[in-house]
Amino acid sequence: MIIFLLTDEEGSTLLSHLEVYPTIDLHLDPYKMNYNITVNYDIIMLHFDVRTKDSKTEARFENISGLVRKSNFTIGLGDNLIKIHVVDISKRQPVIINTYTFNVYRKYGGQTGISSTVLKTCVLKQDCTLKFLPDQSCGLQPSAQYTTWNQFILESNKKPYCYNYQDSLDADWKVPCYSCADRESCYWQQARWQPSSCQHRKHSITEVKKCFVGKKFLFIGDSTNRGIMHYILEKINGTLFDWDKTHDLKFYTSVNNQQTLMSFAYYPQFWLPNNHRPGFDKAVYQLIKWTSPLENNSNTVLVVGGVHWLGKQHINVIWKALKREGLTGIKLIMKGHGAGFHQHVEGVHFASQNHQEKLEIQEREVGRYASNHGFHVIPTFNMTMSRYKDFLQGKCACHFHKVTTTTNRQGLKQYHIEGDINAAYSELMINAICQRHPG
Repeated sequence: MIIFLLTDEEGSTLLSHLEVYPTIDLHLDPYKMNYNITVNYDIIMLHFDVRTKDSKTEARFENISGLVRKSNFTIGLGDNLIKIHVVDISKRQPVIINTYTFNVYRKYGGQTGISSTVLKTCVLKQDCTLKFLPDQSCGLQPSAQYTTWNQFILESNKKPYCYNYQDSLDADWKVPCYSCADRESCYWQQARWQPSSCQHRKHSITEVKKCFVGKKFLFIGDSTNRGIMHYILEKINGTLFDWDKTHDLKFYTSVNNQQTLMSFAYYPQFWLPNNHRPGFDKAVYQLIKWTSPLENNSNTVLVVGGVHWLGKQHINVIWKALKREGLTGIKLIMKGHGAGFHQHVEGVHFASQNHQEKLEIQEREVGRYASNHGFHVIPTFNMTMSRYKDFLQGKCACHFHKVTTTTNRQGLKQYHIEGDINAAYSELMINAICQRHPG
């Protein structure tokens, strides 16, 4: 806890009290407005308690009408931004007097660079700090099947490709490490999500471009589905010139040299009151109409998915809409649930450990139901929950991608999608789109 001794005049414009938990070394000065902080990988949330001395002012978070005095912030991997405003509340309209900015960088952890040939193969099914599979081991475990990482790679390359939902149900993370007892000894960027009996095919850019020619894609879901779409857009086009956090309908025409079309509908619109949120049936109908005309074959691909909301009723709504529009022959893909909402943060709901266990069961049930209704299912809950701490910036702790911005020589902005886990399940999506094997 830090309490600043301020004069009455100073107390009306500056913070007089600041407490952060877990305790971090800040070297705070009430006159210093900008701070750069680095925290370790295991710190995934910071709690701030801030106050002013003068009753005519308040310390508020994020914006002029934000939370007062206390707030929790999820800290994603990499860069995070936290703002605390000193606000004059004595006037009819509150006025920001000063702003304290905290740039918080959370370490990725693990090893980087070229891995050694003596690495072991470790297996990760779930993190011990948030178990969701009660009967399974937690933490990194030595592989009983593969002694070294090289052996795992060689043996995996001999396996047949995965083609259906059942193939992927026993998948887990295979991770190259010096020691399975030490997370920091692992090369996490090289980790593979792989089932026991097959391998996921990774298509070349040339193959993907050829596969996508003449196709129309309809994505419906939340920001996690949008992250997949943006990854695919960047892979096909080589870069990403058009990007936004659309929370409505969005249409992309400059894809694959204008040979591919993509549309996206955001659902659910959680920021609206329940009685003002458009129903799922309306969202599906608008997306179909906006992207029409559509072919009733595999040249039309509908992708649905989100963090926790997808249920059997949504599969039924999609089928009803497709029957009505004469589109029962299109390709259907369901992205499963994702990790998220596991921290107590103001403004978003909280999913307890018990709820996380239920979500794992729910994803299996919905996945089985969708598979029986013609969907190719990509289960992503275990994939993300086992590495739930690897989330990137965002209150929900559910984003496994982020967008970085650069400017090219022509002065045009270019965007890049980062995130190893998002890349992993986006490649599974591409595989599902381009595979020709039935199932």
